[in-house]
Amino acid sequence: MIRGYVKFSGMNFPHIMVPLMEQEQMMFNTKRPLIIYESMKLEFTKYDVSNLSVDLSSATFDVKGRRGVVTLNFEFKADGEIVGTGSKRMIASGLIPWDGEAMVLTLRSSTMLKLAS
Repeated sequence: MIRGYVKFSGMNFPHIMVPLMEQEQMMFNTKRPLIIYESMKLEFTKYDVSNLSVDLSSATFDVKGRRGVVTLNFEFKADGEIVGTGSKRMIASGLIPWDGEAMVLTLRSSTMLKLAS
């Protein structure tokens, strides 16, 4: 269960958050990023499962001025059956207008850091 969630969580940036930010035409300041995990909620109907996967069910980025709330909803599945759900909320502060070039540089830097570790 934990491994499945950690693998899913590692995809939050860039695979989920970058498309949300581009859609809203707002993004975190790449020079001073500030994204804080606000809360997470998990609910399960079964605990003793194998072959667990975690899949995104929906994602939103609600922007109000220079702040935004990212909400990721996901499902835990065992052999295709939903055995749990989850929701993660993150607060992004100091938002700036979307800058594709700055985001590309941030993505390159992030990828290089992952490869180095």
